[in-house]
Amino acid sequence: MYDLGPEFDDVSVDPGTNLLVSGPPLSGVRRLAFEAVTAGADSGDAVLVITTRYSARRVFADLNTLVDTDDITLGVVDCVTRRQDQAYADDSRVQYVTSPAALTRIGIKFSEFVKQFDAEGIDQTRVVFDSLSTLLPYPDTQSVFKFLAVLSGQIEEAGALGIHVIEPAAHDEETLRTLAEVFDGRVTVADNAVTAIDR
Repeated sequence: MYDLGPEFDDVSVDPGTNLLVSGPPLSGVRRLAFEAVTAGADSGDAVLVITTRYSARRVFADLNTLVDTDDITLGVVDCVTRRQDQAYADDSRVQYVTSPAALTRIGIKFSEFVKQFDAEGIDQTRVVFDSLSTLLPYPDTQSVFKFLAVLSGQIEEAGALGIHVIEPAAHDEETLRTLAEVFDGRVTVADNAVTAIDR
């Protein structure tokens, strides 16, 4: 089981669960997602961040406000930095993808980290995808839905926890309804607090 921590009323979910966490800009949705994935870091859960909004450097800085990243098993798939500077090379904790549109590469990097964590004897992995709202404008919407269905299936198969961040105001209702079908539940955030958990 995965305990989501006090910010989520200590709700626990089964391995393989994928949650859509939604909230407007400045609602605290990103921080709350990070709190959910770091909630088990002290007990040995791995943390995997797929970032389409901010660089890996920013991700490390933000996670360090919640947990000492030097003391946890952590991987970051950075879909931002290589667009700005091709000089960055992959290492054991950061894998780079050229852009959020490179869906296949994102999936490959995700799988590589999961295999790495498994080889290290990690039983549980918490994944945050920040953010689907950045991802959606790139390829056609149907390709994104297909990718997310595959990714959520991989998370389920790995027995991991998936936290997928979205800003609902950036998308029409039809898109949100279709997206919701991919996930096992939805968490709504406002004013730096969880306001609803629907499963």
